[in-house]
Amino acid sequence: MNNKVKRAKKKAKIAQARHERAVIEFATKRKGVFVILSDDVSFVRIMRTLSRDLFIGSQNVLVTQKYQELMRIFKNPDIKNREVVLIIERVLNGKNMISVVRNLRRLMDNLRIVVLTNEVEKHDLVLLHEYGANSIITKPISMSTLVKKLSCTIEPPTKISQMVVKAKEHLAAESYEAAMGICNMILADEFDSAAAHMIMGDALRAMGKHKEASENYITAAASAPMYLDPLKKLAALYGEMGRSDKQLQVLESLDKLSPLNVERKVNLGALCLEAGDKKRAREMFDGAVKITARNAKSLLDDLKTSIAERCFELDPSISAEFFRSVLTSRNGSVGLSEVPLMNRLAIALRRQGRWDEAVAEYDRALGISTNDENLVFNKAMALYEGGQHKEAIATVEQALALNPDFCSNCALAYNVGIMYVRARNREKAKEYFEKALEFNPDHPQAKHLLGKITVAA
Repeated sequence: MNNKVKRAKKKAKIAQARHERAVIEFATKRKGVFVILSDDVSFVRIMRTLSRDLFIGSQNVLVTQKYQELMRIFKNPDIKNREVVLIIERVLNGKNMISVVRNLRRLMDNLRIVVLTNEVEKHDLVLLHEYGANSIITKPISMSTLVKKLSCTIEPPTKISQMVVKAKEHLAAESYEAAMGICNMILADEFDSAAAHMIMGDALRAMGKHKEASENYITAAASAPMYLDPLKKLAALYGEMGRSDKQLQVLESLDKLSPLNVERKVNLGALCLEAGDKKRAREMFDGAVKITARNAKSLLDDLKTSIAERCFELDPSISAEFFRSVLTSRNGSVGLSEVPLMNRLAIALRRQGRWDEAVAEYDRALGISTNDENLVFNKAMALYEGGQHKEAIATVEQALALNPDFCSNCALAYNVGIMYVRARNREKAKEYFEKALEFNPDHPQAKHLLGKITVAA
């Protein structure tokens, strides 16, 4: 291993330790709590393992599958006074939870919201952020990536963010001058603070100073181009002022940034009709209908994927059926976002002993994600399980060529060692059993087989 790779690994290890420390301190020193609304057994298992491994306590990780229970948790006096990170499924039991995210954001401005989702397009992510998500987790996710995501979400409040909270409190109490005074202090340190300009705009708007309010909203939007709230407030302000022409311009800008907001498209269509632009109005209305139809199909696919995951351990044949149904519904239009589904389908096929079909599925996935060493290794496992040991070794060596450090845990190193045993390559088998024992010195099978190879030699 060259020095550059060693340095990169060391930096990654230090960064991971920092992220783990942040999560531990959030739950212990800051008395924070993670609330999870999810029916994904695999994700909940990972989260429980994380709480155990980092010693953050099961009392700091609350899990429910029901929205009503979630609201009961939030009403608990012990929770009300604590920092909360909500981890919520984008789709729960076949229902799109995006409206729940939006409502919770309106009710609890300081709540940190992390949305769990399968692979989605960029504009879907923009809409989730627009409706109040602080962070997005795309499943499946590894433990290390989950820790990093949570760490970034729970960064401790800075002096500026604390001042922003105070200014919002004054704004809510209708102490507009006090709110603006704090904003001026923020802007003295951070002249382009979008949050400060937003609050200034809100205060001035409430005081009837519409021109000054619009100037602050425009400045806030320019300071943070993907922060949509200033433009949304500016559009509402122009509506109050009776400036439908200006309102239309701002709404069209918002539609370009976040084109999947159905409610906004309908409003845009109505404004276009008022302005006499029937063609543009029809485009907006048709666009809203198309998005709704697309969302309905997406919900169906998410439901099928959820069923497939539920059945994955219990009955892989049912699981494979639903994974295949989702892929078939894409009408041959598959890309990188479908690769995780193909991988899960192939694993379900392997569990049924349908190894040739699994290999075919891996080949299809590799036709899209050509240099994915994980897919190549999984294909090697399917070949090995199907008795094609020579082909399995050739394939696993492709994975190792793509990433020489691929065997990054005990299980991977042990499985490669087993393949080399079957291929009667003792030296290579010995190398990987030794590597497995570096990760876990007490691994009984690796110990036993290494002993047999050493005696035979």
